[in-house]
Amino acid sequence: MSNLAARLLTAAVLVPLLVAAILWQNPIGVWLVVFVATFFGLREFYNMTLAKEPASERAFAIAVGLAFAASVYWLGDREMAVVAVLAGI
Repeated sequence: MSNLAARLLTAAVLVPLLVAAILWQNPIGVWLVVFVATFFGLREFYNMTLAKEPASERAFAIAVGLAFAASVYWLGDREMAVVAVLAGI
């Protein structure tokens, strides 16, 4: 399967899930879809940019990115919370 076909197949699966989660009006459903998409995006990014690094370093970078994404989503309305999380990371 070509790279474009894999991307189109992923979009064909995830876009309806995201629309369903938005129409459901449940913030946890939207967060789960966005969190999964963030995971796959970070995994692809770090596999391209850190291809020669050990898998454990890529996994750590993905975990840190997911922790930051979760903090932005859940703490974004609190003043300076995102800045504090970013400083901690």
